[in-house]
Amino acid sequence: MRQTTFLISTLLAIASLSSCTNANNKSHTSTDTITGVRGKLVLLHRGETFECPNEAMNNETVFYVNTLKYYHFRVRPIVSSTNNEVIDIGDNVVFDDEWSTYFYNETTMHSTRYGDFYYDKDADCYIAHFTKIGTFDLNFTYKEFKSIIKFVCDNESDKYDKYRADMPDIFPWAKNLSLDDVDKVRLQQGAIGVAPGSFDFVKYTTDRNDISNVYNLLLSKVMISETNAHQITGGGFNTITFFSGENKYDMKIYNGFTSGDDSLSSNFAYHIEKIPGTTRIDNPYQECYSFITYGTDDCYAYRSEEDTEGVLVNYLDKLEFVEWGDNPMDDNMPEFYIDDGLKLSSKLYIYAADRFKYDDVFYRILGDINFSNLFGQA
Repeated sequence: MRQTTFLISTLLAIASLSSCTNANNKSHTSTDTITGVRGKLVLLHRGETFECPNEAMNNETVFYVNTLKYYHFRVRPIVSSTNNEVIDIGDNVVFDDEWSTYFYNETTMHSTRYGDFYYDKDADCYIAHFTKIGTFDLNFTYKEFKSIIKFVCDNESDKYDKYRADMPDIFPWAKNLSLDDVDKVRLQQGAIGVAPGSFDFVKYTTDRNDISNVYNLLLSKVMISETNAHQITGGGFNTITFFSGENKYDMKIYNGFTSGDDSLSSNFAYHIEKIPGTTRIDNPYQECYSFITYGTDDCYAYRSEEDTEGVLVNYLDKLEFVEWGDNPMDDNMPEFYIDDGLKLSSKLYIYAADRFKYDDVFYRILGDINFSNLFGQA
Protein backbone atom coordinates (compact mmCIF):
# COMPACT_ATOMS: atom_id res chain seq x y z
CA MET A 1 0.00 0.00 0.00
CA ARG A 2 1.50 3.31 -1.05
CA GLN A 3 2.27 5.67 1.75
CA THR A 4 1.39 9.16 0.48
CA THR A 5 3.53 11.04 2.99
CA PHE A 6 6.73 10.58 4.90
CA LEU A 7 6.96 9.46 8.45
CA ILE A 8 8.10 12.98 9.32
CA SER A 9 10.04 12.31 12.48
CA THR A 10 11.97 9.50 10.81
CA LEU A 11 12.82 11.69 7.85
CA LEU A 12 14.15 14.48 10.01
CA ALA A 13 16.30 11.99 11.90
CA ILE A 14 17.59 10.60 8.61
CA ALA A 15 18.45 14.09 7.46
CA SER A 16 20.54 14.80 10.53
CA LEU A 17 22.43 11.54 10.08
CA SER A 18 22.98 11.91 6.37
CA SER A 19 24.08 15.54 6.06
CA CYS A 20 27.14 15.89 3.90
CA THR A 21 29.92 18.44 4.21
CA ASN A 22 30.00 21.21 1.65
CA ALA A 23 33.18 22.94 2.83
CA ASN A 24 35.35 21.50 0.06
CA ASN A 25 32.85 22.10 -2.74
CA LYS A 26 33.04 25.10 -5.05
CA SER A 27 30.11 27.49 -5.42
CA HIS A 28 29.51 29.26 -8.71
CA THR A 29 29.95 33.03 -8.76
CA SER A 30 28.05 35.74 -10.54
CA THR A 31 30.55 35.56 -13.44
CA ASP A 32 29.75 31.87 -14.06
CA THR A 33 27.15 30.99 -16.64
CA ILE A 34 24.93 27.99 -15.95
CA THR A 35 24.83 25.79 -19.04
CA GLY A 36 22.87 22.84 -17.72
CA VAL A 37 21.87 20.75 -14.75
CA ARG A 38 22.42 17.17 -13.76
CA GLY A 39 21.15 14.93 -11.01
CA LYS A 40 22.12 11.69 -9.30
CA LEU A 41 20.88 9.39 -6.56
CA VAL A 42 22.95 8.35 -3.55
CA LEU A 43 21.90 5.50 -1.26
CA LEU A 44 21.44 6.05 2.48
CA HIS A 45 22.05 2.93 4.54
CA ARG A 46 22.00 3.16 8.33
CA GLY A 47 22.90 6.84 8.28
CA GLU A 48 25.81 6.56 5.83
CA THR A 49 25.94 7.34 2.12
CA PHE A 50 26.85 4.79 -0.56
CA GLU A 51 26.86 4.77 -4.31
CA CYS A 52 23.37 4.01 -5.53
CA PRO A 53 23.33 0.77 -7.57
CA ASN A 54 23.19 1.66 -11.24
CA GLU A 55 24.09 0.52 -14.72
CA ALA A 56 24.68 2.10 -18.09
CA MET A 57 21.88 1.51 -20.56
CA ASN A 58 21.69 3.12 -24.02
CA ASN A 59 24.35 5.65 -23.01
CA GLU A 60 22.34 6.65 -19.94
CA THR A 61 22.71 5.84 -16.27
CA VAL A 62 19.81 3.91 -14.81
CA PHE A 63 19.61 3.92 -11.00
CA TYR A 64 18.11 1.05 -9.00
CA VAL A 65 16.14 1.97 -5.88
CA ASN A 66 13.58 0.36 -3.59
CA THR A 67 10.87 1.38 -1.15
CA LEU A 68 12.87 0.32 1.90
CA LYS A 69 15.67 2.89 1.79
CA TYR A 70 16.08 6.65 1.73
CA TYR A 71 18.19 8.36 -0.91
CA HIS A 72 19.94 11.64 -1.55
CA PHE A 73 18.68 13.25 -4.73
CA ARG A 74 21.51 15.62 -5.61
CA VAL A 75 21.00 18.29 -8.24
CA ARG A 76 23.99 20.28 -9.44
CA PRO A 77 24.11 23.09 -12.02
CA ILE A 78 26.86 23.00 -14.63
CA VAL A 79 28.71 26.29 -15.12
CA SER A 80 30.66 27.41 -18.18
CA SER A 81 33.83 28.46 -16.35
CA THR A 82 34.73 25.00 -15.09
CA ASN A 83 32.08 22.66 -16.47
CA ASN A 84 32.08 21.12 -13.01
CA GLU A 85 29.19 20.48 -10.69
CA VAL A 86 28.56 23.19 -8.12
CA ILE A 87 26.44 23.53 -5.00
CA ASP A 88 23.93 25.75 -3.24
CA ILE A 89 20.83 24.91 -5.24
CA GLY A 90 18.49 25.51 -2.32
CA ASP A 91 14.93 24.25 -2.47
CA ASN A 92 14.62 25.54 -6.00
CA VAL A 93 14.14 22.34 -7.98
CA VAL A 94 10.78 21.88 -9.66
CA PHE A 95 9.55 18.29 -9.74
CA ASP A 96 7.72 18.12 -13.05
CA ASP A 97 5.69 15.09 -11.89
CA GLU A 98 4.68 16.69 -8.60
CA TRP A 99 1.19 15.89 -7.36
CA SER A 100 1.13 18.09 -4.31
CA THR A 101 3.18 19.88 -1.69
CA TYR A 102 2.65 20.44 1.98
CA PHE A 103 4.62 22.13 4.75
CA TYR A 104 6.07 20.79 7.97
CA ASN A 105 8.32 22.84 10.26
CA GLU A 106 8.96 25.32 7.44
CA THR A 107 10.02 22.46 5.16
CA THR A 108 8.28 21.84 1.85
CA MET A 109 7.44 18.20 1.21
CA HIS A 110 7.12 17.32 -2.50
CA SER A 111 4.87 14.38 -3.37
CA THR A 112 5.07 12.76 -6.82
CA ARG A 113 3.55 9.71 -8.46
CA TYR A 114 6.64 7.62 -7.63
CA GLY A 115 7.85 9.03 -4.31
CA ASP A 116 8.29 11.90 -1.90
CA PHE A 117 11.09 14.46 -1.52
CA TYR A 118 12.12 17.20 0.84
CA TYR A 119 15.09 19.53 0.83
CA ASP A 120 17.83 19.10 3.44
CA LYS A 121 19.72 22.38 3.79
CA ASP A 122 22.77 20.92 5.51
CA ALA A 123 23.32 18.36 2.75
CA ASP A 124 22.14 20.74 0.00
CA CYS A 125 20.13 17.95 -1.56
CA TYR A 126 16.72 16.31 -1.35
CA ILE A 127 15.92 13.31 0.79
CA ALA A 128 13.96 10.88 -1.38
CA HIS A 129 11.65 8.03 -0.47
CA PHE A 130 10.39 6.01 -3.43
CA THR A 131 6.97 4.46 -2.90
CA LYS A 132 5.93 2.80 -6.16
CA ILE A 133 7.39 -0.24 -7.89
CA GLY A 134 8.22 0.20 -11.56
CA THR A 135 10.42 2.00 -14.10
CA PHE A 136 10.23 5.80 -14.09
CA ASP A 137 11.72 9.03 -15.35
CA LEU A 138 12.36 11.57 -12.60
CA ASN A 139 11.77 14.80 -14.52
CA PHE A 140 13.01 17.95 -12.84
CA THR A 141 13.79 21.57 -13.65
CA TYR A 142 16.33 23.95 -12.15
CA LYS A 143 15.92 27.52 -13.34
CA GLU A 144 15.12 27.08 -17.05
CA PHE A 145 17.08 23.85 -17.40
CA LYS A 146 15.27 20.51 -17.53
CA SER A 147 16.82 17.12 -16.89
CA ILE A 148 15.85 13.51 -16.25
CA ILE A 149 17.04 10.72 -14.01
CA LYS A 150 15.98 7.24 -15.05
CA PHE A 151 15.41 4.72 -12.27
CA VAL A 152 13.92 1.33 -11.55
CA CYS A 153 12.19 0.78 -8.21
CA ASP A 154 12.38 -2.94 -7.44
CA ASN A 155 12.49 -4.42 -3.94
CA GLU A 156 13.82 -7.74 -5.28
CA SER A 157 16.68 -6.45 -7.44
CA ASP A 158 19.88 -8.50 -7.26
CA LYS A 159 21.79 -5.24 -7.21
CA TYR A 160 20.97 -4.91 -3.51
CA ASP A 161 22.27 -8.33 -2.49
CA LYS A 162 25.16 -6.79 -0.53
CA TYR A 163 22.61 -5.05 1.70
CA ARG A 164 20.65 -8.22 2.42
CA ALA A 165 21.09 -10.56 5.37
CA ASP A 166 20.20 -14.15 6.16
CA MET A 167 17.34 -15.12 8.47
CA PRO A 168 19.71 -16.54 11.13
CA ASP A 169 21.28 -13.08 11.36
CA ILE A 170 18.05 -11.78 12.92
CA PHE A 171 16.82 -15.06 14.44
CA PRO A 172 19.96 -16.41 16.15
CA TRP A 173 18.18 -19.62 17.22
CA ALA A 174 17.86 -20.58 13.54
CA LYS A 175 21.62 -21.07 13.26
CA ASN A 176 21.44 -24.30 15.23
CA LEU A 177 18.00 -25.52 14.17
CA SER A 178 18.14 -28.04 11.33
CA LEU A 179 15.17 -29.36 9.41
CA ASP A 180 15.59 -32.76 11.08
CA ASP A 181 15.36 -31.07 14.49
CA VAL A 182 11.81 -29.82 13.84
CA ASP A 183 9.12 -32.33 14.78
CA LYS A 184 6.04 -30.05 14.73
CA VAL A 185 4.97 -26.66 13.37
CA ARG A 186 2.21 -24.34 14.50
CA LEU A 187 0.90 -21.67 12.11
CA GLN A 188 -1.31 -18.84 13.36
CA GLN A 189 -2.79 -16.53 10.71
CA GLY A 190 -4.93 -13.45 11.15
CA ALA A 191 -5.80 -9.96 10.00
CA ILE A 192 -4.36 -6.68 11.28
CA GLY A 193 -6.64 -3.92 12.51
CA VAL A 194 -9.83 -5.95 12.83
CA ALA A 195 -12.29 -5.69 15.71
CA PRO A 196 -11.27 -7.10 19.11
CA GLY A 197 -12.62 -10.56 19.66
CA SER A 198 -12.18 -11.56 16.03
CA PHE A 199 -10.56 -14.92 15.40
CA ASP A 200 -7.14 -15.99 14.23
CA PHE A 201 -6.85 -19.34 12.49
CA VAL A 202 -4.42 -21.91 13.87
CA LYS A 203 -3.05 -25.10 12.31
CA TYR A 204 -0.70 -27.76 13.66
CA THR A 205 1.22 -30.22 11.53
CA THR A 206 3.72 -33.03 11.89
CA ASP A 207 3.66 -33.76 8.16
CA ARG A 208 7.25 -33.73 6.87
CA ASN A 209 6.34 -31.97 3.62
CA ASP A 210 4.53 -29.22 5.53
CA ILE A 211 7.43 -28.87 7.95
CA SER A 212 9.97 -28.71 5.11
CA ASN A 213 7.99 -26.04 3.26
CA VAL A 214 7.62 -23.83 6.32
CA TYR A 215 11.20 -24.44 7.48
CA ASN A 216 12.43 -23.11 4.14
CA LEU A 217 11.33 -19.66 5.27
CA LEU A 218 14.48 -19.71 7.38
CA LEU A 219 16.47 -19.82 4.14
CA SER A 220 15.05 -16.47 3.00
CA LYS A 221 17.00 -13.27 2.64
CA VAL A 222 15.96 -10.11 4.47
CA MET A 223 16.63 -6.42 3.90
CA ILE A 224 16.42 -3.85 6.64
CA SER A 225 13.69 -1.29 6.04
CA GLU A 226 14.64 2.21 7.14
CA THR A 227 11.47 3.83 5.81
CA ASN A 228 7.91 3.52 7.07
CA ALA A 229 7.08 0.93 4.38
CA HIS A 230 6.20 -1.65 7.05
CA GLN A 231 3.75 0.67 8.82
CA ILE A 232 0.68 -0.38 6.88
CA THR A 233 -2.88 -0.18 8.15
CA GLY A 234 -4.53 -3.55 7.68
CA GLY A 235 -3.17 -6.60 5.95
CA GLY A 236 -2.31 -9.89 7.59
CA PHE A 237 0.18 -11.64 9.82
CA ASN A 238 1.59 -15.10 10.40
CA THR A 239 3.09 -16.43 13.61
CA ILE A 240 5.10 -19.58 13.01
CA THR A 241 6.25 -21.76 15.89
CA PHE A 242 8.85 -24.47 15.34
CA PHE A 243 8.80 -27.27 17.95
CA SER A 244 11.95 -29.24 18.60
CA GLY A 245 11.63 -31.61 21.54
CA GLU A 246 10.84 -29.45 24.57
CA ASN A 247 11.93 -26.26 22.83
CA LYS A 248 9.91 -23.92 20.63
CA TYR A 249 10.89 -20.94 18.49
CA ASP A 250 8.62 -18.19 17.18
CA MET A 251 8.79 -16.17 13.98
CA LYS A 252 6.29 -13.36 13.36
CA ILE A 253 5.65 -11.99 9.88
CA TYR A 254 3.56 -8.87 9.22
CA ASN A 255 2.68 -8.06 5.60
CA GLY A 256 5.95 -9.55 4.42
CA PHE A 257 8.04 -7.93 7.20
CA THR A 258 9.54 -9.36 10.35
CA SER A 259 11.35 -7.81 13.28
CA GLY A 260 13.58 -10.71 14.14
CA ASP A 261 13.72 -11.10 17.90
CA ASP A 262 12.83 -7.41 18.40
CA SER A 263 9.51 -5.58 18.29
CA LEU A 264 8.16 -4.17 15.02
CA SER A 265 7.49 -0.95 16.91
CA SER A 266 11.23 -0.25 16.77
CA ASN A 267 12.74 1.98 14.09
CA PHE A 268 13.70 -0.89 11.84
CA ALA A 269 11.88 -3.85 10.36
CA TYR A 270 13.14 -6.46 7.92
CA HIS A 271 11.54 -7.16 4.58
CA ILE A 272 11.53 -10.87 3.73
CA GLU A 273 12.82 -11.44 0.20
CA LYS A 274 13.75 -14.29 -2.12
CA ILE A 275 11.46 -16.61 -0.17
CA PRO A 276 11.95 -20.32 -0.90
CA GLY A 277 9.41 -21.39 1.73
CA THR A 278 5.71 -20.87 2.33
CA THR A 279 3.32 -19.89 5.12
CA ARG A 280 0.89 -22.65 4.23
CA ILE A 281 0.07 -25.97 5.88
CA ASP A 282 -1.71 -28.47 3.66
CA ASN A 283 -1.92 -31.50 5.97
CA PRO A 284 -2.74 -30.30 9.50
CA TYR A 285 -3.62 -32.74 12.23
CA GLN A 286 -5.45 -29.99 14.14
CA GLU A 287 -7.23 -26.78 13.13
CA CYS A 288 -8.75 -24.32 15.58
CA TYR A 289 -9.35 -20.67 16.44
CA SER A 290 -7.79 -18.17 18.82
CA PHE A 291 -8.81 -14.67 19.89
CA ILE A 292 -7.44 -11.40 18.57
CA THR A 293 -7.17 -9.08 21.58
CA TYR A 294 -5.83 -5.57 22.14
CA GLY A 295 -4.40 -3.74 25.11
CA THR A 296 -2.95 -5.64 28.06
CA ASP A 297 -3.44 -9.38 28.49
CA ASP A 298 -5.46 -8.95 31.70
CA CYS A 299 -9.24 -9.11 31.96
CA TYR A 300 -11.67 -10.38 34.61
CA ALA A 301 -14.39 -13.01 34.78
CA TYR A 302 -17.45 -12.31 36.96
CA ARG A 303 -20.11 -14.59 38.43
CA SER A 304 -22.85 -11.98 38.31
CA GLU A 305 -23.53 -8.29 37.81
CA GLU A 306 -23.16 -7.88 41.58
CA ASP A 307 -19.65 -9.38 41.52
CA THR A 308 -17.33 -6.36 41.66
CA GLU A 309 -13.97 -8.08 42.14
CA GLY A 310 -13.94 -10.79 39.53
CA VAL A 311 -11.25 -13.40 38.83
CA LEU A 312 -8.18 -12.56 36.79
CA VAL A 313 -8.00 -14.05 33.29
CA ASN A 314 -4.64 -13.24 31.68
CA TYR A 315 -4.61 -15.88 28.98
CA LEU A 316 -7.56 -15.01 26.72
CA ASP A 317 -5.35 -14.62 23.65
CA LYS A 318 -3.72 -18.00 24.35
CA LEU A 319 -6.94 -20.03 24.23
CA GLU A 320 -7.35 -22.37 21.28
CA PHE A 321 -10.83 -23.69 20.53
CA VAL A 322 -13.20 -25.27 18.02
CA GLU A 323 -16.96 -25.10 17.60
CA TRP A 324 -18.68 -27.36 20.10
CA GLY A 325 -21.05 -29.48 18.10
CA ASP A 326 -22.07 -32.09 20.67
CA ASN A 327 -24.59 -31.46 23.46
CA PRO A 328 -24.11 -27.71 24.02
CA MET A 329 -25.17 -26.40 27.41
CA ASP A 330 -27.79 -23.95 26.17
CA ASP A 331 -30.24 -25.10 28.85
CA ASN A 332 -27.73 -24.47 31.61
CA MET A 333 -26.72 -21.19 33.17
CA PRO A 334 -23.12 -19.99 32.67
CA GLU A 335 -20.89 -19.94 35.73
CA PHE A 336 -18.94 -16.82 34.69
CA TYR A 337 -18.92 -14.13 32.05
CA ILE A 338 -16.29 -11.77 30.62
CA ASP A 339 -17.34 -8.34 29.37
CA ASP A 340 -14.27 -6.45 28.15
CA GLY A 341 -14.60 -4.18 25.12
CA LEU A 342 -10.84 -4.03 24.60
CA LYS A 343 -10.68 -7.80 24.19
CA LEU A 344 -14.07 -8.89 22.90
CA SER A 345 -16.87 -7.56 20.72
CA SER A 346 -19.56 -9.16 22.91
CA LYS A 347 -19.91 -10.96 26.23
CA LEU A 348 -18.26 -14.34 26.63
CA TYR A 349 -20.19 -16.84 28.79
CA ILE A 350 -18.20 -19.59 30.55
CA TYR A 351 -19.97 -22.90 31.30
CA ALA A 352 -17.02 -25.11 32.22
CA ALA A 353 -13.23 -25.04 32.24
CA ASP A 354 -13.21 -26.00 28.56
CA ARG A 355 -16.64 -24.74 27.40
CA PHE A 356 -17.87 -21.23 26.55
CA LYS A 357 -20.36 -19.36 24.37
CA TYR A 358 -19.45 -16.31 22.31
CA ASP A 359 -21.62 -14.47 19.79
CA ASP A 360 -24.31 -17.14 20.32
CA VAL A 361 -21.98 -19.97 19.27
CA PHE A 362 -20.68 -22.64 21.66
CA TYR A 363 -16.98 -23.55 21.65
CA ARG A 364 -14.80 -26.26 23.18
CA ILE A 365 -11.28 -25.36 24.32
CA LEU A 366 -8.37 -27.54 23.24
CA GLY A 367 -5.05 -27.90 25.02
CA ASP A 368 -3.95 -27.22 28.56
CA ILE A 369 -4.73 -23.49 28.69
CA ASN A 370 -8.37 -23.04 29.66
CA PHE A 371 -10.61 -21.53 32.36
CA SER A 372 -9.64 -24.10 35.00
CA ASN A 373 -8.50 -21.41 37.45
CA LEU A 374 -12.09 -20.15 37.64
CA PHE A 375 -13.27 -23.55 38.82
CA GLY A 376 -10.53 -24.21 41.36
CA GLN A 377 -8.72 -26.62 39.07
CA ALA A 378 -5.55 -24.58 38.45
